[in-house]
Amino acid sequence: MPSTKHTQCSEDVRTIIRDYMKSQYRPYSTNDILLNLHNQVPKQRLSVGLTTLVESNELIVKVVGKTSYYCYRALVPECANSDADLLEKIPLMEKEMKGLEQETNDLIEALKNARTALSNEELVQRLNEAKEEIEALTNLQKSSSHELTHSTEMAQQISHLSRIHKQYKEYNILESIGIEESEVKKYL
Repeated sequence: MPSTKHTQCSEDVRTIIRDYMKSQYRPYSTNDILLNLHNQVPKQRLSVGLTTLVESNELIVKVVGKTSYYCYRALVPECANSDADLLEKIPLMEKEMKGLEQETNDLIEALKNARTALSNEELVQRLNEAKEEIEALTNLQKSSSHELTHSTEMAQQISHLSRIHKQYKEYNILESIGIEESEVKKYL
C-alpha cells in the first residue's frame, strides 16, 4: 500500500480498484467501493480509475438513475484450442443425442410390439399343430359314418386353423419383403 493517498499514480489506483473488484466479483456503487477500500484511494482518483477500467473493458458499468454500479467482467478461464473445438461441437453432439434418443424410443416400441406378436417359430409350430389336427379330423370324418353332430365343432376347428394358417402366411410374406410389424398392425 502506498504511503499517502495523494502521491499515488493512476496505475496504482487502477491496480487497487481492479484487484478489489476482481476479488469481490459483484456490483458496487462508487460510494460502496470508496467505503470498502477504506479511503485507500481518494474519491476523485477513484472515479477516474473506474472510468479508465470501464474504457479498457475490465469493468462493466450499469447506470440506474443517478447511481453507477460497477462490476468486474466475467471471469472466463482460458481454454486450449482443443477445448474451443469441443465447445463448437456441442450443438452437433446435442443433435446427435436427440437422434439417438428417438432411435432408442423407436427400438423400445418395436421391442414391445415384437413381444406381443408371435415369432416365426411359434407360427410354424402352430401351423404344424393345425395340420395334425386337420389330418386327425379328416381321418375321424372318413372313419365315422358322416355324423352331423360333429359338423359344427369341426367347422369351428377348421375356421380356427385357417386363421392360424392365414396369420402365418401374412407375417412370413410381409417380413420377407421388408414390411415391419408396426406397419402391418396399422392395416390389420
